[in-house]
Amino acid sequence: MTAKNYAEHIQRRAKKDCDWSRAWAAEQSVVLGQVRTAEKSNEITVIPELLAVLELSGAIVTIDAMGCQKAIAGQIRDQEADYVLALKGNQGNLHRAVADYFDWAERQNWHALTVSTGHSLEKGHGRIEQRRVLVTQDIDWIVEKQQWRGLRSIVMVESEREIIGGGKSTERRFFISSLEANANQIAAAVRGHWAIENQLHWSPVFAFTKMRVGLVRGRRRRTWRSCDILG
Repeated sequence: MTAKNYAEHIQRRAKKDCDWSRAWAAEQSVVLGQVRTAEKSNEITVIPELLAVLELSGAIVTIDAMGCQKAIAGQIRDQEADYVLALKGNQGNLHRAVADYFDWAERQNWHALTVSTGHSLEKGHGRIEQRRVLVTQDIDWIVEKQQWRGLRSIVMVESEREIIGGGKSTERRFFISSLEANANQIAAAVRGHWAIENQLHWSPVFAFTKMRVGLVRGRRRRTWRSCDILG
Protein backbone atom coordinates (compact mmCIF):
# COMPACT_ATOMS: atom_id res chain seq x y z
CA MET A 1 0.00 0.00 0.00
CA THR A 2 1.45 3.35 -1.03
CA ALA A 3 1.60 6.32 1.34
CA LYS A 4 -1.18 8.02 -0.66
CA ASN A 5 -3.42 4.96 -0.49
CA TYR A 6 -2.76 4.62 3.24
CA ALA A 7 -3.67 8.26 3.82
CA GLU A 8 -6.90 7.80 1.85
CA HIS A 9 -7.65 4.65 3.87
CA ILE A 10 -7.18 6.54 7.15
CA GLN A 11 -9.42 9.37 5.93
CA ARG A 12 -12.17 6.92 4.97
CA ARG A 13 -11.98 5.28 8.39
CA ALA A 14 -12.00 8.67 10.10
CA LYS A 15 -15.03 9.79 8.09
CA LYS A 16 -16.83 6.57 8.99
CA ASP A 17 -16.04 7.10 12.69
CA CYS A 18 -17.37 10.66 12.45
CA ASP A 19 -20.80 9.15 11.75
CA TRP A 20 -20.95 7.99 15.38
CA SER A 21 -21.23 9.72 18.73
CA ARG A 22 -19.59 7.65 21.44
CA ALA A 23 -19.62 7.65 25.23
CA TRP A 24 -15.97 7.18 26.10
CA ALA A 25 -14.62 6.26 29.55
CA ALA A 26 -11.42 8.29 29.56
CA GLU A 27 -9.36 6.60 32.28
CA GLN A 28 -10.22 3.06 31.17
CA SER A 29 -10.24 3.87 27.43
CA VAL A 30 -13.54 2.02 27.04
CA VAL A 31 -16.51 2.92 24.85
CA LEU A 32 -19.64 2.78 27.01
CA GLY A 33 -22.17 3.42 24.25
CA GLN A 34 -22.59 4.86 20.79
CA VAL A 35 -25.30 6.26 18.54
CA ARG A 36 -24.99 6.71 14.80
CA THR A 37 -25.58 10.15 13.32
CA ALA A 38 -28.14 9.86 10.53
CA GLU A 39 -27.40 11.37 7.13
CA LYS A 40 -28.32 15.08 6.98
CA SER A 41 -28.45 15.11 10.79
CA ASN A 42 -25.94 16.34 13.38
CA GLU A 43 -24.76 15.85 16.95
CA ILE A 44 -27.42 18.18 18.37
CA THR A 45 -30.04 15.49 17.68
CA VAL A 46 -27.80 12.54 18.58
CA ILE A 47 -26.44 13.73 21.94
CA PRO A 48 -29.84 13.53 23.70
CA GLU A 49 -30.25 9.94 22.48
CA LEU A 50 -26.86 8.92 23.82
CA LEU A 51 -27.36 10.73 27.13
CA ALA A 52 -30.68 8.95 27.56
CA VAL A 53 -29.07 5.49 27.61
CA LEU A 54 -26.45 6.48 30.21
CA GLU A 55 -26.85 6.53 34.00
CA LEU A 56 -25.85 10.13 34.68
CA SER A 57 -26.93 10.60 38.29
CA GLY A 58 -24.16 12.40 40.16
CA ALA A 59 -22.11 13.06 37.03
CA ILE A 60 -20.64 16.27 35.64
CA VAL A 61 -21.36 16.45 31.91
CA THR A 62 -19.10 18.67 29.80
CA ILE A 63 -20.14 19.60 26.27
CA ASP A 64 -18.46 21.64 23.59
CA ALA A 65 -20.23 24.45 21.75
CA MET A 66 -22.12 22.17 19.35
CA GLY A 67 -24.02 20.61 22.25
CA CYS A 68 -24.55 23.84 24.18
CA GLN A 69 -28.35 23.83 23.88
CA LYS A 70 -31.10 24.66 26.36
CA ALA A 71 -32.89 21.35 25.76
CA ILE A 72 -29.70 19.36 26.38
CA ALA A 73 -29.00 21.28 29.58
CA GLY A 74 -32.54 20.52 30.73
CA GLN A 75 -32.14 16.82 29.94
CA ILE A 76 -28.91 16.62 31.93
CA ARG A 77 -30.62 18.14 34.94
CA ASP A 78 -33.60 15.81 34.49
CA GLN A 79 -31.14 12.92 34.66
CA GLU A 80 -29.83 14.28 37.99
CA ALA A 81 -26.45 15.37 36.64
CA ASP A 82 -24.62 18.69 36.41
CA TYR A 83 -23.24 20.35 33.32
CA VAL A 84 -20.37 22.55 32.13
CA LEU A 85 -21.24 23.88 28.66
CA ALA A 86 -18.82 25.70 26.37
CA LEU A 87 -19.99 29.03 24.99
CA LYS A 88 -19.16 30.09 21.45
CA GLY A 89 -20.77 31.83 18.51
CA ASN A 90 -23.76 29.49 18.27
CA GLN A 91 -24.98 31.11 21.51
CA GLY A 92 -23.95 34.54 20.28
CA ASN A 93 -25.86 36.83 22.64
CA LEU A 94 -25.04 34.83 25.76
CA HIS A 95 -21.42 34.35 24.71
CA ARG A 96 -20.94 38.08 24.18
CA ALA A 97 -22.72 38.92 27.43
CA VAL A 98 -20.54 36.56 29.49
CA ALA A 99 -17.33 37.75 27.80
CA ASP A 100 -18.30 41.39 28.38
CA TYR A 101 -19.14 40.64 32.01
CA PHE A 102 -15.70 39.19 32.74
CA ASP A 103 -14.03 42.13 30.97
CA TRP A 104 -16.07 44.55 33.09
CA ALA A 105 -15.49 42.65 36.34
CA GLU A 106 -11.74 42.58 35.74
CA ARG A 107 -11.68 46.34 35.13
CA GLN A 108 -13.52 46.72 38.44
CA ASN A 109 -10.92 44.46 40.08
CA TRP A 110 -13.83 42.24 41.17
CA HIS A 111 -14.90 44.91 43.68
CA ALA A 112 -17.86 43.70 45.78
CA LEU A 113 -18.14 40.54 43.66
CA THR A 114 -17.62 36.95 44.79
CA VAL A 115 -15.41 34.84 42.55
CA SER A 116 -13.67 31.48 42.90
CA THR A 117 -10.24 31.35 41.27
CA GLY A 118 -7.77 28.67 40.30
CA HIS A 119 -4.35 28.68 38.65
CA SER A 120 -2.17 26.07 37.02
CA LEU A 121 1.19 25.93 35.26
CA GLU A 122 2.14 23.26 32.73
CA LYS A 123 5.42 22.72 30.92
CA GLY A 124 6.09 20.34 28.08
CA HIS A 125 6.46 19.90 24.32
CA GLY A 126 8.59 23.04 24.16
CA ARG A 127 6.03 25.37 25.69
CA ILE A 128 4.83 26.80 28.98
CA GLU A 129 1.13 27.27 29.62
CA GLN A 130 -0.38 29.21 32.49
CA ARG A 131 -4.09 28.73 33.02
CA ARG A 132 -6.39 30.92 35.11
CA VAL A 133 -9.94 29.84 35.98
CA LEU A 134 -12.54 32.31 37.28
CA VAL A 135 -16.03 31.24 38.36
CA THR A 136 -18.84 33.38 39.76
CA GLN A 137 -22.46 32.88 40.73
CA ASP A 138 -23.24 36.57 40.11
CA ILE A 139 -25.59 35.76 37.22
CA ASP A 140 -28.90 37.45 38.07
CA TRP A 141 -28.23 39.91 35.25
CA ILE A 142 -28.41 37.18 32.57
CA VAL A 143 -31.62 37.75 30.61
CA GLU A 144 -31.85 34.10 29.52
CA LYS A 145 -31.06 32.65 32.94
CA GLN A 146 -34.44 30.97 33.46
CA GLN A 147 -34.21 29.29 30.07
CA TRP A 148 -31.10 27.34 31.11
CA ARG A 149 -32.30 24.73 33.61
CA GLY A 150 -30.28 24.79 36.82
CA LEU A 151 -27.84 27.49 35.70
CA ARG A 152 -25.76 28.56 38.72
CA SER A 153 -22.44 29.92 37.52
CA ILE A 154 -20.42 31.30 34.61
CA VAL A 155 -16.79 30.47 33.93
CA MET A 156 -13.78 32.01 32.23
CA VAL A 157 -10.70 29.94 31.46
CA GLU A 158 -7.76 32.06 30.34
CA SER A 159 -4.76 30.28 28.83
CA GLU A 160 -1.46 32.05 28.27
CA ARG A 161 0.95 30.00 26.14
CA GLU A 162 4.61 30.72 25.62
CA ILE A 163 6.62 28.79 23.04
CA ILE A 164 10.14 28.41 24.37
CA GLY A 165 12.28 30.60 22.15
CA GLY A 166 9.14 31.94 20.45
CA GLY A 167 6.16 34.16 21.11
CA LYS A 168 3.22 34.29 23.52
CA SER A 169 -0.51 33.96 22.94
CA THR A 170 -3.54 34.38 25.19
CA GLU A 171 -6.93 32.76 24.74
CA ARG A 172 -10.12 33.10 26.77
CA ARG A 173 -12.86 30.48 26.76
CA PHE A 174 -16.21 30.77 28.47
CA PHE A 175 -18.64 28.27 29.96
CA ILE A 176 -21.95 28.11 31.81
CA SER A 177 -22.53 25.58 34.57
CA SER A 178 -25.11 24.17 36.95
CA LEU A 179 -22.34 23.77 39.53
CA GLU A 180 -21.66 26.25 42.32
CA ALA A 181 -18.65 28.53 41.96
CA ASN A 182 -15.81 26.11 42.65
CA ALA A 183 -12.88 26.84 40.33
CA ASN A 184 -10.95 23.68 41.19
CA GLN A 185 -13.90 21.39 40.53
CA ILE A 186 -14.83 23.02 37.23
CA ALA A 187 -11.21 23.25 36.11
CA ALA A 188 -10.82 19.50 36.67
CA ALA A 189 -13.90 18.80 34.52
CA VAL A 190 -12.65 21.06 31.72
CA ARG A 191 -9.15 19.55 31.83
CA GLY A 192 -10.62 16.06 31.57
CA HIS A 193 -12.60 17.16 28.52
CA TRP A 194 -9.54 18.60 26.80
CA ALA A 195 -7.35 15.63 27.71
CA ILE A 196 -9.51 13.23 25.69
CA GLU A 197 -9.50 15.61 22.75
CA ASN A 198 -5.71 15.77 22.86
CA GLN A 199 -5.37 11.99 23.12
CA LEU A 200 -7.59 11.42 20.11
CA HIS A 201 -5.64 14.00 18.14
CA TRP A 202 -2.79 11.49 18.02
CA SER A 203 -5.00 8.55 17.00
CA PRO A 204 -5.31 8.09 13.20
CA VAL A 205 -8.72 6.44 13.52
CA PHE A 206 -10.15 9.48 15.28
CA ALA A 207 -8.13 12.08 13.42
CA PHE A 208 -11.21 13.94 12.24
CA THR A 209 -13.54 13.41 15.17
CA LYS A 210 -14.38 16.09 17.71
CA MET A 211 -15.19 15.63 21.34
CA ARG A 212 -18.80 16.38 22.16
CA VAL A 213 -19.58 15.34 25.70
CA GLY A 214 -17.57 14.33 28.75
CA LEU A 215 -18.75 13.34 32.19
CA VAL A 216 -17.08 12.65 35.50
CA ARG A 217 -18.41 10.10 37.96
CA GLY A 218 -17.99 10.03 41.72
CA ARG A 219 -15.61 7.25 42.75
CA ARG A 220 -18.13 5.60 45.04
CA ARG A 221 -20.79 5.35 42.37
CA ARG A 222 -18.89 3.69 39.50
CA THR A 223 -15.56 2.08 38.67
CA TRP A 224 -15.03 4.77 36.02
CA ARG A 225 -14.98 8.48 36.65
CA SER A 226 -14.76 10.16 33.27
CA CYS A 227 -16.36 9.69 29.89
CA ASP A 228 -16.53 11.52 26.57
CA ILE A 229 -19.14 11.31 23.85
CA LEU A 230 -17.40 11.56 20.50
CA GLY A 231 -19.13 12.69 17.36
